[in-house]
Amino acid sequence: MELDKLTLLVKRQSPMHFRDICAALEVVSDELMYTKAALSNDLIKAQNRDNFALAREILDAQEALTEYMSSICNYLEQYMENEPDTEDDADLVEEYDQDEKIDYSLYKMDDTVEYPLKDTPVTFKRPAGFSLSGVLYKVSTWRMMLSQTCNVLYKKDPNIILEMVAEKRERGKRQVKMSRNKNDIYSPALIKGSDIWVETNRSASEIRRMMITLFERYGISVDDVKVYFSRDYTELHKNDNK
Repeated sequence: MELDKLTLLVKRQSPMHFRDICAALEVVSDELMYTKAALSNDLIKAQNRDNFALAREILDAQEALTEYMSSICNYLEQYMENEPDTEDDADLVEEYDQDEKIDYSLYKMDDTVEYPLKDTPVTFKRPAGFSLSGVLYKVSTWRMMLSQTCNVLYKKDPNIILEMVAEKRERGKRQVKMSRNKNDIYSPALIKGSDIWVETNRSASEIRRMMITLFERYGISVDDVKVYFSRDYTELHKNDNK
């Protein structure tokens, strides 16, 4: 059976298990991102030692991880973006985690607590949403966080994003990679109401920086932007790179 048909069947016949699968895929995507970041330290060491063969292997591995992350993100966006996300559903998903070696329910955060976008560490955290001007926008991945930010700002004033797309890229200047050509973007997300694609293949901290850049270009005080989290996996990664 083709993947699309299988997905739709499971989604229709067993929605709880479908949500469980998607939750697991999000964790896998996060782990791939963290692994890619960890390999960056090894890449620097290999380059400093002039071990260019190892450096090339690490770069190839990072590219492969990026491709896997993109595939997972595209799958989740295709099938989950418009899915309702209620507390009852979250509790049902947790019930099926009981047989896992890692009890992910231990890392659940109160998704009603707001944190400042500017100063809050975001690595190893899964987003639940962000608020702007008192309006809450729910998301479940960092990819969706950036995509929704672009959607909101483009609707507010499309000209600013259009100007950003037309600008020449300058080294050292913070920018957000966007293009009208989908093929220019590795993991593209279409900004609603436009023909512009934004690059979403970025780490959580990079996406936060991109959001700050966007808000600054729109003259919006970053202090007024709040973020919400559903999970914090920092404890699972406390021994990383030791």
